Amino acid sequence: MKKPKHLFEIIIISLIIICVFIIGYTYNRSSISSVESKLELVLSKIQGFFYGIGDGIKSSIDNVVNFSNIKNENEMLKKENYELKKQVEQGKSYAIENERLRKAFELEQNNDLYTLKGCNIISIGSIGSYADQIIIDKGSKDGIKKEMVIVDYINELVGKVVSTTEDVAKVQLLTNENIRVSASVNSPDNESGIANGYRDNLNRAICKFTIPIGVDVNIGDNIVTSGVGNIYPKGISIGKITSVEEDKVKLQKVCDVKPFVDIGNLKEVFVVIPSDKLNVEY
Repeated sequence: MKKPKHLFEIIIISLIIICVFIIGYTYNRSSISSVESKLELVLSKIQGFFYGIGDGIKSSIDNVVNFSNIKNENEMLKKENYELKKQVEQGKSYAIENERLRKAFELEQNNDLYTLKGCNIISIGSIGSYADQIIIDKGSKDGIKKEMVIVDYINELVGKVVSTTEDVAKVQLLTNENIRVSASVNSPDNESGIANGYRDNLNRAICKFTIPIGVDVNIGDNIVTSGVGNIYPKGISIGKITSVEEDKVKLQKVCDVKPFVDIGNLKEVFVVIPSDKLNVEY
């Protein structure tokens, strides 16, 4: 036998009608029968049940609304946190930039023989797996000439200019095998040797430093330009010695040198322009 459709609704409506009838019937009566009392009890429980359902639905709706509000607040907090982090990073960037400019200014102020011209690196060229040269955004119209020396903002050797156009210049890096620099250990006033670009057995672009066998050289010593040859100014930092070997046939020591400059982290370099160009062998 099929159950009639909407049976539950019919029962509820019927109970409501009965309840209304009983309330109307007993409104002016001082007492009610036990049957009526029990019926009222049942109806009150049913009423309480539906009230409970209503409260549950209301609570669920409130929870959904609250969850939506919490989600929106969380998104706002994430956005505020991102903005604060961005401001902190910008502050760090400005501090680094200010420090770089300050040191570059000090470097120029402390040397009456040279001025520095800031240039941006616009490309980095390579041979195989190592950086070999860079292109800077200044050229002959800016006073840049072949053989001029390139340093970073703390006076570390980058390389030298090998060719120019009106607007740009090509710079061979210190690690280029064609670069040869007169250099000394720790101080430019010590006995000089030759530093030049070199690739080791692992194909790493480094620098090799050769000096007479009698000179005291140790791992960890710094190599600086000696000023001999009138191209590279005296006292520019080159790198740190990582190994020392003696060649007793040629009566010399051959050292591997790790350059101080990491070209991958450079965005700007400085061309060293001598005040007295007559004493520089360009």
